[in-house]
Amino acid sequence: FYEDILAYFAAGRRVPRGRGMGGGSFAGDYVDVMPQDGFRQCMCEGCQASYSKSDPTDYASDLIWRQTSALARRLRAAGCPAILTQMAYKPYSRIPDFTIPDNVRVMVAMQGPWKAARPRDAKAEYDEIKAWDAKMGGSRSVWLWTYPHKYGEMDIPLLPQIAPQVVATASAIIAFSILGISPSSVSIL
Repeated sequence: FYEDILAYFAAGRRVPRGRGMGGGSFAGDYVDVMPQDGFRQCMCEGCQASYSKSDPTDYASDLIWRQTSALARRLRAAGCPAILTQMAYKPYSRIPDFTIPDNVRVMVAMQGPWKAARPRDAKAEYDEIKAWDAKMGGSRSVWLWTYPHKYGEMDIPLLPQIAPQVVATASAIIAFSILGISPSSVSIL
C-alpha cells in the first residue's frame, strides 16, 4: 500500500500503478485501506501470534489497527498528505488500547437505525460510536456504515419504505458524535 499511496500523490492524485488497491480506494486526499469484506484469518505464525485468543469476535483488531496506524505514521513521516480510511468491522471493530494517528478516519459498521426499536441494543451501539469518536479525539472524525434496506431489500409492492424516517430519527440521537452516515444500499429511497 505504501508505494501505491506515494505514487498516487506523486501523480497528482491519479491512480498511476493500478495494483494493490481495489477500484474506488482513492478519492482526493483519502485512501481506503480497509481489508476486503469477508476477511479471513491468515494462518502464518506472525498473524496467528497477533490475533487475540480471548476475543473470538474481534480477534484481528490489534493487528489491523496497528498496521493501519503504522502506515499512517510512515506516510506522515514521508510528508504525504494521505488521510487513511478504514471501517471498524468484524473481526477488527474493537477499539484498540493504543493511539491511532489523526490522519486516520474510522467508519463504524452498525445496524444503527434499525436498533432504535430496541432501546438497550441501540444504546450499546450509540455508546460504541461515542467511544470511537472519543478515541479519535472527539472531533466527529467517525462516520457510520449502516444498512437501511427496505425489509432486507425484498420487493414488496405497496408496502411503504420506512427507512428514511428511521434513519432520520436515529441520526438525530448521534449527530454530535459523527461526520455522517454512509448507507450500504440505494434502497433507502
